[in-house]
Amino acid sequence: RGGMGESDPPPPPIMPEGVSFGSAPGGISVINIRFDEDEWQDRWAKVPHAVLRHPSTGATVTLIGTAHVSKAAAEETRELILRERPDVVVIELDPNRLNALVKDSQTASPAAAAAARVESKLDLMFKPSRWIPLAGALGYALVGAVLGTTPGAEFLAAIDAAKEVGAEVVLGDMDMKVTTSRVWKRWFSRAAQEAYKAESESVDLGEDLRKESSEGSDADLDDILRSTEDLQIELRDGTNMSIPVKFRLPIEARRLMYEAGCGSEPAELDDVEKSGFNVGFLHVDAPTVEDIAKLRRCGEKVINLVRSEEYLARNSLAVAGFQNHAIQKTLVADRDLVLAHSMHRPAGGERVKKVVGVVGAGHIPGIERHWDSLSTDESRDAYNEALNPIPADASDHRPAWQGPGVFLVGGVAAYLWYKRRNRPSPEAARGLGLRVPVLVGAYFGAMALAGSYVACSAMQYMGSVAQRAERVASTGEAQGLLAKRRNELRSKRWSDVDEYGNLRSPKLEVRATNAVGAYRDVSADKKYLFR
Repeated sequence: RGGMGESDPPPPPIMPEGVSFGSAPGGISVINIRFDEDEWQDRWAKVPHAVLRHPSTGATVTLIGTAHVSKAAAEETRELILRERPDVVVIELDPNRLNALVKDSQTASPAAAAAARVESKLDLMFKPSRWIPLAGALGYALVGAVLGTTPGAEFLAAIDAAKEVGAEVVLGDMDMKVTTSRVWKRWFSRAAQEAYKAESESVDLGEDLRKESSEGSDADLDDILRSTEDLQIELRDGTNMSIPVKFRLPIEARRLMYEAGCGSEPAELDDVEKSGFNVGFLHVDAPTVEDIAKLRRCGEKVINLVRSEEYLARNSLAVAGFQNHAIQKTLVADRDLVLAHSMHRPAGGERVKKVVGVVGAGHIPGIERHWDSLSTDESRDAYNEALNPIPADASDHRPAWQGPGVFLVGGVAAYLWYKRRNRPSPEAARGLGLRVPVLVGAYFGAMALAGSYVACSAMQYMGSVAQRAERVASTGEAQGLLAKRRNELRSKRWSDVDEYGNLRSPKLEVRATNAVGAYRDVSADKKYLFR
C-alpha cells in the first residue's frame, strides 16, 4: 500500500540523545535513559589505568596511561581529574620539559618553535648531549603537526584541570640531563651490556617470545598486506613527472595500520603510505590538505590502538626482549621506579586523600610492580642510584673518543712492531712512525665529524618537514577542512584579574612541585614557577 494503513503502528518519536525505547522481560515496553556516568564508565574501561592505595595513609592513587600526541588521551585525562577532584596531580615531566611545554603551548606554531631550537650544524655538532632531547622534541612536533595536537597535550590538560579543581601539580620524572647521561654511559659500557644480558636470560623470555610471535603472526595476511608495486609520487611542479619510491614501510607497520582500521585492502594502505611520503619528502611540492587529513585519520586510530591495554599486554614481551639495553634500562626500568616513588611520596601526606598520576601507558605495569616495595631500603637505594648521572652498572663506561683511540694506539703499536722486524732505516722509521698515527687519527676524526654532520642534518631536515606539515595543516584548519588545534590551557582560573577585570599578569604562570630527589636530601621537594 502506498499510504499508512489503520493497522500500521505509528512511527517512533524522535528521542533525545541517550534516550531510547526497549522492552523488559514479559514484553513490557520501557524507556532506556543513558546517563553520562554510564558513558564514562564504558570509555574508562577501555583506557589503560590502575588504581593503587598508599599502604600507610590509604590514599587512592589513580594512574591513567596516555600517548603523548593523542587528543583522546588529553580529553580523558581532563575528565578524570574533573571527576575525581584529587588533591595532587603527578605528571611525567621534569622542570626543563615543563618549562618548554608551557612556552610552546602559548605559540600558534609549535613545530616552528621546536625547529628554531636546531642551531647551525657547526654549533650543534659539538653539543651531542642535546641530540637526544632535541630529536625527541622534533619527532613529537612533527607528529603533533600532522595529527593536529600539541605534543604533551595530556600534561597540559592535566595542569589545566588541576587548576580548575585546586589540586597541586607535582613533577615526577627524571631530569632529562640525567636520563641522557645514563643512556650514553650504558651505551658505551661493556659491563652494562653483560649485566642486561644476564638479567634478560634469568627472566627467560625466549619461550614466551616465540609463543607471542607465533600467535601474533599470520603469514597469509602478511602476504596480502605486502605491496609488490613501487609507489609513484607525483611532482607538483607542472612537469607531470613522478618519482618511484622503492623503499616501503615494513610489513609490521602495514599490519599495525590494518589492525587499527586504516584500511582493509593493500590499495587503501598504499594510499595512506603515499600521503606519508608526500609529507616527508622535501624535494616534492608541499603536501595537500587531503594528505594531512588521511594521515590524521589513520594516526589517531593507530595511537588509540597502541595505548590500549590489550595491545600493550600483547606486545610487552616483544618490547622487553628486543629493545637496546641502554634504552630499556634507562628510559623504561629506571623511570618506572622513579615515577612509582613520585606517586608514592605525595600520597603519604597527611591531608592527601586522592592522587591522579598521568604517565605514558607503557609505565603503568612497572609502577604496579614496584608499588608494594617502595617503602623498603632496597627500593629507596635503587631510587637514589637511578638519579645518578653515571649508572652503577656502567662503571667501565668509555667516552665516545676512547674507541677510536684504542684503534689508533693499537695501529701504531702494530706498525712499529712490523717495522722493527723488517729493520728499516732510522730516517724512514721516523718518517713513517709519525705519518701513520697522524693518518689514522685523521681518519677516525673525519668519521666522527661525518657522523655528527649526518645526525645534525637529519634533525634540521625533520624540523623543516614539521614546519611544512604545520603550515599545510593550518591552511586546512583555516578553510574548515581540518579540526582546529585546541588550547588545552583554557580554564578561566588562569585569568588573574583585579576587581575591575584588568589582567594582573600578562603571562600564564604554572606553579609545580618537583618531587624527584634523593631520600637523604631533606630539601627534595622544590617549588618551581614556569611561565
